[in-house]
Amino acid sequence: MKSKIFKALGLSLIIFGICLTFYNIIMSNKADKAGKEVVKKLATAKEDLPNDEIDLNIPIKNINGIDFIGELEIPAIGKKLPITAAWSYDLMKSFPNKYMGKSYDQPLIIMAHNYKSHFGDLPKLKENDKIIFVDVLGRKISYQVVAREIIDGYDVKDMLNSAYDLSLFTCNIWDRSTRFTIRANRIENEF
Repeated sequence: MKSKIFKALGLSLIIFGICLTFYNIIMSNKADKAGKEVVKKLATAKEDLPNDEIDLNIPIKNINGIDFIGELEIPAIGKKLPITAAWSYDLMKSFPNKYMGKSYDQPLIIMAHNYKSHFGDLPKLKENDKIIFVDVLGRKISYQVVAREIIDGYDVKDMLNSAYDLSLFTCNIWDRSTRFTIRANRIENEF
């Protein structure tokens, strides 16, 4: 009798695992489709740069009722992702979110799910890989990866108090209580 209960429990867990995998694949595909649509709109919606002094605040563009600050290009893993101007659990289902950073003279921290279509391939980045942020005005800032870290998921202080210009983070696929984090520093910008 015990063996039947354990077999049924084991089969139930396997079925649950399969359902969860399919759910994650579906969510990743939906996010990928939504992201590609916004990247296209961002590319066609670039405004002309103003002639006066450049404002250090990161500009925002509303697309389909959502505020975006631009897009992130990560050539080493073939990603081009729109970045929302704020973060929420609901927004993160479809897009990477700005976690912190209101102006170009502050560090920029971006978070996303570890979906294959978002930051799932972040662990493949190596030191010296290039990351490019393109704001909604079309201005580019290039960064170079300088560190890879695993940070406790509740250690907000360590995430925020870094000496890096750009941080990208996602759940660690092997330990969801930690965050896999890429740290990068600015190497050039167009303004």
